[in-house]
Amino acid sequence: MSQPAKVLLLYAHPESQDSVANRVLLKPATQLSNVTVHDLYAHYPDFFIDIPREQALLREHEVIVFQHPLYTYSCPALLKEWLDRVL
Repeated sequence: MSQPAKVLLLYAHPESQDSVANRVLLKPATQLSNVTVHDLYAHYPDFFIDIPREQALLREHEVIVFQHPLYTYSCPALLKEWLDRVL
């Protein structure tokens, strides 16, 4: 039997404590052994992203999932910064 893909769930919500919908979606993912939940706002509240660390995380996983709120058809500021600097 094949192993499930290693999934990196990039969670980027600046007001996570106030988002019922995102908590409901996030909770089951935290219980899966093949899923790494990476909360960008918890790791980088100052927006100083450790680019080599983030690129290493990407290389360690086979599937990348972005979970974030939509702000005027865009993503939160930290995720935008992450996309611009890490990818």
